[in-house]
Amino acid sequence: MAKYENKPSLSQAGRLKKISQGSGLTPKEVEDILSEPKKTLDSAKVTALQFSRFFPESYTPKQMEDVIFDLLASWQAEQATQTGGGVA
Repeated sequence: MAKYENKPSLSQAGRLKKISQGSGLTPKEVEDILSEPKKTLDSAKVTALQFSRFFPESYTPKQMEDVIFDLLASWQAEQATQTGGGVA
């Protein structure tokens, strides 16, 4: 949970419990379940796992988020300069 800085959903928690009571739960199974994208309504969600290939292994999801938002702000400013206006 610390690696992805999130908590399991109710569904994920139930699956983790069921597997742990059965054949036993491996660290790989825990990681696979916790790294699944959670369902959201009317929004796009990208997980830290999807971005992790672009960052050093030592980066936390928060550090990745900070870099991504800084890059987006720079891109938005560049677009505004090129088009003479803002990005909607």
